[in-house]
Amino acid sequence: DDGVMLLNLLETISGDDVGKINSTPKMRIHKIENLNKALKFIADHGVKLASIGSEEICDRNVKLTLGLIWTLILRFAIVGLSEEGLSAKEGLLLWCRRKTE
Repeated sequence: DDGVMLLNLLETISGDDVGKINSTPKMRIHKIENLNKALKFIADHGVKLASIGSEEICDRNVKLTLGLIWTLILRFAIVGLSEEGLSAKEGLLLWCRRKTE
């Protein structure tokens, strides 16, 4: 809910630097700032997010947060597999198999 883990995840799966973050946010505004940075990073990488805002993530809206994570998996993990000639569904199954071996 503070954006730190999301920003770390984005750095890891994209291989790009997200820049300076507030690693120990105490106030809500600092958490929202981190989350806005994460959402901007996601948008800059060509991922379209519908009705997912930093306030909803900060307020721990589970459905929207899971939707965001699913979108990130599709963009950063499954897209590469789809380029191997697989559909998104086949790519997801292959990704799951690789991660559980």
